[in-house]
Amino acid sequence: MAKRLSVVSLLAAFVWMQGGYVRAQGAPPPPPPPPVPPAAEVPPPPPSVPSAADTPPALPMAPLTTTAQEPPAPMAVEASGAAPAELTQFGAALRTRWVSAPGWFLGLFTKKNVPLSSWGAGAEFFRRKGEMDIVLGFSYQKMGPPDGNWLGKGHDANIDTDLVQFRNFGFVGTDIAFLWHQRFNDYFGMHYGAGLGLAFITGEILRTSADHCTEANAGDRSQCFPDGPAHICTGSSCTEDALAKSSGEVDNGPSSPHRFKDSDVPGAIPILNMVFGLNLRFPEIKGFEARIEGGFYNAFFAGLGIGYVF
Repeated sequence: MAKRLSVVSLLAAFVWMQGGYVRAQGAPPPPPPPPVPPAAEVPPPPPSVPSAADTPPALPMAPLTTTAQEPPAPMAVEASGAAPAELTQFGAALRTRWVSAPGWFLGLFTKKNVPLSSWGAGAEFFRRKGEMDIVLGFSYQKMGPPDGNWLGKGHDANIDTDLVQFRNFGFVGTDIAFLWHQRFNDYFGMHYGAGLGLAFITGEILRTSADHCTEANAGDRSQCFPDGPAHICTGSSCTEDALAKSSGEVDNGPSSPHRFKDSDVPGAIPILNMVFGLNLRFPEIKGFEARIEGGFYNAFFAGLGIGYVF
């Protein structure tokens, strides 16, 4: 009996196990587990800032040393012929001028006069540095106008009008001037400047008192002329021979005129020189210069000049 129960118990256990196996085989597979989202990336921590305590002390800096730079090399002269500002040159020039002392200019000092139209010539030597010249000039200027009646300001025409004759009158002058140049291009430019000098007087001035003169006719030699008892001149004739014969005696005015040499002419006078002009250069002819200029050299002038720069 006991053995039968054991067998039955074994069979029951066997059947139960088989049923569980069948259930396991026939049951649908369990669903897959839900996907797990990827973990978010965590940014790296910021670098730590060292504190003042962690910073090592700064090392002392070596002193800065500067090295002297070499000066730039001087610029070469361009083919255009323009001279560098630091270049020093020397040159010489010749000049010829038309000289004028017009009536309105002489009228500043006289009531009656004879205008001057004459000539002058000269030579120059100059030192040029950059665009500035220091000029040493030598000149002769003929300063004798034609014979005529003269009357100074503040004088009475009846007694002070004289027939004045200039004989080889002029001056030999020397002066120093400073000229500045302004170039427009390789061919044209201008110059301007001023200077002072000294002129030595040459020749003489001869004077003879005139008669029959008034303020109205003092400049008219046909009405106002040397006469007197000797009748040196007439209204239509006043020859050199007649005037020469009257020389040698003291001139006593209109009533007794005699020609005499003016002793008030100084031996030398100062020169005031002012000049302005245009320059003409030819780069193909090295050193050559030509110029047209005008100005004042104790009288107004206009002239031409040529020069050479060595």
